Amino acid sequence: MKLHIITTYVFTLLFTLTLLVHITQKENRYRGTYQYYVNLVAATAALTFLEFSSWIFDGMTNTPALYLNPVLNHLLYAFCALPITMWFIYSDYKIYFSRKVLKKRRYFYYVINLLIITLVVINIQYPFLYQFNADNKFVGLGGTIIIMIIQLTYLVFYLLTTVRIRHKLNTKYFINVLIATSLMIIAALVKGVTTLPVIWPMMSFLCFYVFLHVERIEMSKDALTGLSLRRQMETRLMQLFKKEQNFSLIMIDLDKFKNINDSYGHVKGDQVLKDFASIIAGSVHKKDSTYRYAGDEFIILIENTEKKAVNKILDRITIGLDAYHR
Repeated sequence: MKLHIITTYVFTLLFTLTLLVHITQKENRYRGTYQYYVNLVAATAALTFLEFSSWIFDGMTNTPALYLNPVLNHLLYAFCALPITMWFIYSDYKIYFSRKVLKKRRYFYYVINLLIITLVVINIQYPFLYQFNADNKFVGLGGTIIIMIIQLTYLVFYLLTTVRIRHKLNTKYFINVLIATSLMIIAALVKGVTTLPVIWPMMSFLCFYVFLHVERIEMSKDALTGLSLRRQMETRLMQLFKKEQNFSLIMIDLDKFKNINDSYGHVKGDQVLKDFASIIAGSVHKKDSTYRYAGDEFIILIENTEKKAVNKILDRITIGLDAYHR
């Protein structure tokens, strides 16, 4: 049983570290969610390493093991809620746009983590969560249910607060939050009832799930405007060429944009780019796509060659710009 558990954690750790190396590539470092996602994956890798290491030394009676097994388990239990907290902070960044709200919620998260750390510190002197027998084997005591209840309450609280504001969220992202948080609740319950090594493999799966359904998509978008990048446009054009499908292109350049930067500063210039990107993105059909080509140049790819369809999009952009200038 011990060998199977250690093997599971080895593969989980290697998988998580591989993902961490991939997302820390230089070109990914300028996205808004970058640091929060890295924190989530790094915390998962760290706790997986602690769990893996604690199983290695469990039951060993040599001098290093007698010291390392308790220390590793103390660290594991003290920071067991850290990956969950990193997930909440990452998710909050995408849900809430108020610094005040984000700050208030983080205080709550820190209190939960501090509570668990305090319980572990007390346990070192007065064991009620776990202890180690004469053979240096980890022995769970009745108090471990307290940690499980705190984690479950923590997860259920977040799930309920997210469901309460679901009408304000993007449907796709709400579903992703719902799935991810529910999976963590299931993993916590399974871990509490059985000895199966499910928590960190599940967290590793969550990191990969978020990468596939959220981060990978954002990596292909311009960090400032949220539009797709030039390389995505080139890929899509190649696909259309291979299909021999007709299409239309609209290329837009903002006149005298440099004057805005010179007169009002780059912060105002960035806001103008974001506002214009929002206007053109809201003017196209679902099957069409918008790209930031370079600087203040934008391209709209319309998978239709009818002049009427193209003019309708141009009219929408014009109306959007008129409303913006009022």
